[in-house]
Order: sequence, then structure tokens, then C-alpha cells
Amino acid sequence: MDFKGVPPMEMPGNVSENWKFWKQRFTTYLVATEISKKAHETQCAQLLTLIGDEGMRIYNTFTFLEEEKNNLEVLLTKYDNHFTPKKNLIYERHQLLTSKQTEFENIEQFSVRVKNISLHCELGELRESLVKDILICGIKSNEIREKLLQDDLVTLEEVIKKAVYIEKTKERNMAISSYMEPGTSDLNVDKVNKNPSRDVSGESRQKFATQRQGNNNQECKKCSYKHDFRKCPAFGKICATCGGYNHFSSACYSKKNNRDRRSVHAIGDNSEEEFLYVEAIDMISNNVLSP
Repeated sequence: MDFKGVPPMEMPGNVSENWKFWKQRFTTYLVATEISKKAHETQCAQLLTLIGDEGMRIYNTFTFLEEEKNNLEVLLTKYDNHFTPKKNLIYERHQLLTSKQTEFENIEQFSVRVKNISLHCELGELRESLVKDILICGIKSNEIREKLLQDDLVTLEEVIKKAVYIEKTKERNMAISSYMEPGTSDLNVDKVNKNPSRDVSGESRQKFATQRQGNNNQECKKCSYKHDFRKCPAFGKICATCGGYNHFSSACYSKKNNRDRRSVHAIGDNSEEEFLYVEAIDMISNNVLSP
């Protein structure tokens, strides 16, 4: 709001609520600009200037007694009677008693809506107590409702404060949880077992290379010869005994322990990563790698 005035009243939609809101803004504007200290004639003229074209047309339908002219309170009452329909108390209370938090409302918005509905229900001293009960029962979260029922909350504002706090805490926890990945240990083990060729990282290559360089004098389990690391002549060859890759028939495992090595037949191209995996398996079998 600025001191140039207030926007014209919105006529589409709920005109009763629109009028109440516009009237509140207008009376606040009069005080803020000190127009409220001026003559009633000036205040009435200010209202008719700001309310808009449709509001002026409605004004033209009013009739005034001589003593009612240029009286702001009388003019506001005329508009009240025009915009406010006759109250159906049963309907208003039904609206209140059946209030439920919608999918698109947070608890704070829901509480404001319920309190506004209760203003039209003529509840007297029971208003705060009933609104508190309706608010608790109407919250869509069973978890929040259960926590509210566990506490001895006396006032309506205590209930609203507690409920809003719990709701926002849950939202923050969900936001944090969305950035936390599930446990990776089992996933990594599964990857090692099912996709070994993809789990040989740069660090692992370096570790294998360092360890292997110190063991060039050992007999290779793939070709039965001694050679430099990654210089195995059996690499890429097919075993004449078992049909497996990357070892000679003289070093075939099936001859030594009757183990089927066809489980590694998928290692067929000449990628460095796949060769490292074969070498890693060999190192594990010889207890070169630590547990």
C-alpha cells in the first residue's frame, strides 16, 4: 500500500470477502494519510474516488436521508448491506465443522482459513476452543495429529505453533534425506562381483602395477613363463584345452584343479582394464594381494 491510494475493489469472485478486504485497506489508508482527521465529506469523496467504476454505480443506487449524507459510517454500512448476503448460520457452522486441510495447504494456511470461517459462526467464548479441536482433527498428517494429541496444549496458538514446527521439521528432514545416497557398501560389493571389469580404478591399476613389478621373477600362471608385467604372451590367446581366453594349454587351470574357467570367457577384447582384471584374479589366487 502507498499513499497514492488503494487499488479499486475487485468485483469478480467472492464479492463479500473482496469488500471486507478492500474496506480494511481503505480505512487503514485513511489513518495512514491522516485523511481520517478531515471532514466526513472529504472521507466519503475519497472512498468514491478509490472504489472504482462499479463501486460508483452501486453508490448511485443508494438512498440517503438528509442527515445521512456525507457520513462515512453510513456510507460504509450501505456498502456492507449491499455486499454481505444474509448469513445462514447453519451453513457457516457446517463449513467450519467439516474443514479439512487440503493437499495444497500447509498447516499455517489451513489455520488461517479455519479461523476466518469461525468469525461468521457466532461462537462466542467457545470459538478458540472449537477452532483448536477442528484444526487438530482436520490436519491431514496422522503423525502430526498424534503428536499434538500427546501434548497438553491449552491455547489455539500453542497448537498452531507446535503443528507448524513439526511440519517444517519434517520438510527439512526430507530435503536433507533427498541429498543422502543410500548405503554404498553393498552396492560396491555387488558391482565387484557382477561387473569386475568396471571396478578397476586408476588407483587399483597403480597398486597392481607396483606390486606386480616386484614379482617379475615369478612364473606366470597364464603362460608358465617368466616375463615383465603386462607382457604375457598368452594374452588374447585361446586355450586349446578348455577354450578359455588369456592362457596357454600348459597353464590351463582345468588340468590342475578341474575348475571351469569359462566364467571369464566374456573378457575378449584387448582393453587394458580387462587384462588388469585377469591379472588381479591371478594375484588374489596367489595371495599377493592383502585381504
